[in-house]
Amino acid sequence: MLNLRTELRVALAAAVRAAQEAGDLPAGHVPEVVVDHPPESDGAHLGDYASPIALALGTQWKKPPMELAETIAKHFSPPPFVGKVEGVSPGFLNIHLDPLWLSTKVDDLIEEGSELARTETGQGTSVNLEFVSANPTGSAHVGNGRALFTADVLGTVLAHAGYAVTREYYVNDVGNQVEAFGESVLRRVLQMAGHAVEFPEGLYQGEEVSVIAAQVREELVEDRGHVFTPKDLNDADLRAEMTRRAVAANLRAIRHVVEEQARVRFDVWFLESSLHERGDIREVLEELEKRGHIVKREGALWLKTTAFGDDKDRVLERASGEPTYLASDIAYHRDKLRRGFQVVADFWGADHQGHVLPLRAGLEGLGEDASRLRVVLVHLVRVLQGGEVKKISKRAGTSVQLREVLDLVGLSATRFFLILKPLSSPLDFDLDLARAQKEENPVFYFQYAFVRLASILRKAKQQNAIGETLLPLKSVPLSEPAELRLLTLAFRLPEVLEDVVRTWEVQRLPQYALDLARAVHRFYDTVPVLAASSPETVRARLALVVAVETVLAKICDLLGVEKREVM
Repeated sequence: MLNLRTELRVALAAAVRAAQEAGDLPAGHVPEVVVDHPPESDGAHLGDYASPIALALGTQWKKPPMELAETIAKHFSPPPFVGKVEGVSPGFLNIHLDPLWLSTKVDDLIEEGSELARTETGQGTSVNLEFVSANPTGSAHVGNGRALFTADVLGTVLAHAGYAVTREYYVNDVGNQVEAFGESVLRRVLQMAGHAVEFPEGLYQGEEVSVIAAQVREELVEDRGHVFTPKDLNDADLRAEMTRRAVAANLRAIRHVVEEQARVRFDVWFLESSLHERGDIREVLEELEKRGHIVKREGALWLKTTAFGDDKDRVLERASGEPTYLASDIAYHRDKLRRGFQVVADFWGADHQGHVLPLRAGLEGLGEDASRLRVVLVHLVRVLQGGEVKKISKRAGTSVQLREVLDLVGLSATRFFLILKPLSSPLDFDLDLARAQKEENPVFYFQYAFVRLASILRKAKQQNAIGETLLPLKSVPLSEPAELRLLTLAFRLPEVLEDVVRTWEVQRLPQYALDLARAVHRFYDTVPVLAASSPETVRARLALVVAVETVLAKICDLLGVEKREVM
């Protein structure tokens, strides 16, 4: 599928060079040619593409932009899909597509099918996407879902563009929080056994703790015939085994939610404990000390991150000899880099922003190429129901569980809502809206566009209007504004995917999906397909319907959203 915007960039850059060679433009450096879409106008069609290159050159060369625009247009060798180029004030070059060319290329969209807009841009570049990676001390909540689905869609788009993508989940199965989780489970088990034990504030109290406690209690009774008594609280070996079993049970529950319910498959589940068992963390501390990046103060080991621009040094090993989370994280990311990934990406909660620089400092201190690390910060999700914000507290067990949302609104709606807005801003997830069968619900609006196209094709089959071929006739170009708008938007899919690959702004894809859906609804409401004036026009419009349905299907596949032919 041709990327029209890229072709226009190349053609305009060639026009500027040709004008320079002819002496019509000054010699010298030319900035990158930008091509975008002009704003929508109720009064007139401003073109399908626009470039401000004349404005940029006017600033650089101190010449009138309109004069430069006319010069560039004179030397412009239009690609076959261009119908008209015109300079408009204050210096834009507006480009109109050729409806006849578009009409004759509808069959290209149909024939490409599931391979639509596939490229080899990535050239096999290996990318490790590590996301969610919450401590296994609770269930996956809806906030985790935002990173889960966004990174998953990004991975799908990157793979479609020729990147080698690995999805990875980092399991923080050691540390104080994990120990607190194990103690929480043990105390709940003792309560289940009829013992009056306290449940101190600060331990985990969610429903999942009771569920896991029941599982672990049954395991220990069956495996060892263990009889639980309050003395178990002082048995270090039993507490350690309880913690290990509790983490394993909770991790199974998390995997069920993310892989079976949310349908996101991870290629690697990496245990933090493996770093300790292999001695990776000790090795990293010794290497950083050898390279002069560690200082000992107050009995603890500190990474001199101030030498890398941090506002303070960071503890790597406490006076007790226990390594900090930063030490584990440096060892873990060194491991990922040494596995050969060319891009190592993390999706973190926005509250972890202060951890980025110390991590980079640790990697640079080890002599690793920290430029291969990319951290994407994910802002909070507020869940609304009945017009009110649902309270969230992980330890109190009141967080909104991802499995509950999936059960309530479905996978397609959950995925669509959680990737619709930029990760750089908070997101409101209205559960009532996500369930509503109305236009205001974005996923319903998008899916309903697919339904409407499918209904046209069903009627066409019933009326025997679809024959061996749907290819439009060159003598009958599509000309109605609604069908041309739909067709030009369909040809933008490669551009949107290119932008997602370049910026990692995944929300561009669902937003494009809604633009295309809007054009489908307008087309459906205003353009007769089966009642067109001639058989040739019927065939041309049916081909357009199939082509756009193909594009919508590709978007559904990339987003992980269900293709629905009926609502």
